[in-house]
Amino acid sequence: GEMNSFYGNGFTLVEILIASTVAMVVGVLLMGILVSHSGTFYKESSIVAEGLGLNDAMTGIDSHIRQAANVAAGYPESFPAYTTGASTLVLKLPSYDGSGPLGNLYDYVVIYRDLTQPKVLRLQVFPQPQSQHRIIPTLPSIIHLFILN
Repeated sequence: GEMNSFYGNGFTLVEILIASTVAMVVGVLLMGILVSHSGTFYKESSIVAEGLGLNDAMTGIDSHIRQAANVAAGYPESFPAYTTGASTLVLKLPSYDGSGPLGNLYDYVVIYRDLTQPKVLRLQVFPQPQSQHRIIPTLPSIIHLFILN
């Protein structure tokens, strides 16, 4: 009588196999969901990072525009390699050194649409040799903007 009560309290082999199979199926489904959502997370994170980079680039361009004395017709002024037009902006900024403005000297900033990659804006700074105006370290010389046109 004691032997029957001892063996009657446990699980059968079939019950253990069924429980293991159900646990494995649920585990595989959960892993699939986690993997698919982690890809979405990385994609969304890169979109946010790209947006922050665009914001930094636009802040840099805005800073150059606000500092500009005027919009120049072209750079260099004598024989322009860059001319202000529909896809190019030439800005004329006062040159500065450590003590302040350098009289009638100007630095130039050219922002233009890349001809081979129409969704890319490029920014180039042409400072006077005495000027301390240099490109902002956080602002790349190539700015990827997604232009709608």
